[in-house]
Amino acid sequence: MSDALVVSGGGRITVAPEDLLVAVAHCRVLADRVEAVGASLAREPTLAAAVADLEEIAGGLRATGVLLAVALDAYSIAEAGIARLSGEAVEQAAYWGGVLGPAVLALTPPGVLLAAAALAAGGGAALHSGNRGILSDQRLVSVVRLLAGGADDALRGMLRVPWAVSQLADDDGAGFGGREAAAGVLLGGLLAAGGPPVGPVRIISTAPVPTRAPRSLAELSGRIPPADGGPQVRVERYRGGREDVVAVYISGTADFGLDAGPEPWDLRSDAAAMSGERGDALAATAAALRAAGVGPDDVVVLVGYSQGGLVASRLAQSGDYRVGGVVTLGSPGANVPVPEDVPVLAVEHAEDLVPALAGPVVGTRAAVTVTRSLYDGRPPDSRRAVPAHELGQYRTTLAMADRSEEARVARVRSEVLGRFPAGSGTAVNVRAERIR
Repeated sequence: MSDALVVSGGGRITVAPEDLLVAVAHCRVLADRVEAVGASLAREPTLAAAVADLEEIAGGLRATGVLLAVALDAYSIAEAGIARLSGEAVEQAAYWGGVLGPAVLALTPPGVLLAAAALAAGGGAALHSGNRGILSDQRLVSVVRLLAGGADDALRGMLRVPWAVSQLADDDGAGFGGREAAAGVLLGGLLAAGGPPVGPVRIISTAPVPTRAPRSLAELSGRIPPADGGPQVRVERYRGGREDVVAVYISGTADFGLDAGPEPWDLRSDAAAMSGERGDALAATAAALRAAGVGPDDVVVLVGYSQGGLVASRLAQSGDYRVGGVVTLGSPGANVPVPEDVPVLAVEHAEDLVPALAGPVVGTRAAVTVTRSLYDGRPPDSRRAVPAHELGQYRTTLAMADRSEEARVARVRSEVLGRFPAGSGTAVNVRAERIR
């Protein structure tokens, strides 16, 4: 298991391990200290040689820091260029695959199609029988991210949208008819497969209980409700001098079936949030905020895991709340446009398939993203389907982010946690259900 954090975003191009980024800052700090010592000795004529040596050492430290920063930026630019070229290649292949795919299927002999289906079924059985390590392979995660980025291109190809128009409709272009449209098609398929929803969503809130303000990122993650059929949302209120601070903790997906059951935190809500629609999980969380009396003067801090992180990003995007910060864990909402003045910390694991469903990030992110590899080439625990997505693993990573000295991480951590006043508040847990 790795203790290295890779930091990206925050309006900067640099993507690098935390220790290298901290080393750049330390070079500058040490240079300042050495220069200060030299300045204090400059009044003694007999120490002129020592002062000159100190100035040379300070200059060397500054030059080292600059060269290291330039090298990191150059590496980041090259890596981003390779990723963009790979993404464009996949998008083009997806588009022409969408154009030619139906014809290829029509011309393929039935025996070949049956053999392919049998092979796919056999692969699924192998995964189910315990050979699940491939699901935590970083290479597979990278492929899933690229394919997710090309899903909208494949859809436009199937619809015979002209190539030039398809390029304009891409997320990197005008932004309409992009990944959200592809997710909308998925939502339509889920609605057709599982039938219509069983009814409206109702919420049940517990009585308020005392709680204390969180003082660390790890504490924030520890208050996210588990996806075990219980409450999906926790709402905390802290009285401040001029304004109240409301913390909202949102759970991940609890029901992975296609049927329209009583659980709103299901695949339908996942697809709805990915497509920009107001799914039941998003509607239930907004209802929980209304029930808690959240008003326009309250500062809202949103914390979400998996689907909960996606819901948190959509709530921040909506403009309906005065958002003071967003923290997401394993969320597929990397491309949700949260306002740039909102501090956002997104935590992802390199072996986690769920964040990869967002596809490649479009443009430079204002959000600060912390990525960690859990296995460093070692085989993951094959007894669990996607161990890198587990909430407990993300809590460990957030505890590491609490100790991080990297400037972007420290800034967002300070801004988010600084919203909470000292002292106690009240907390309610909210359970949402579709009414039969």
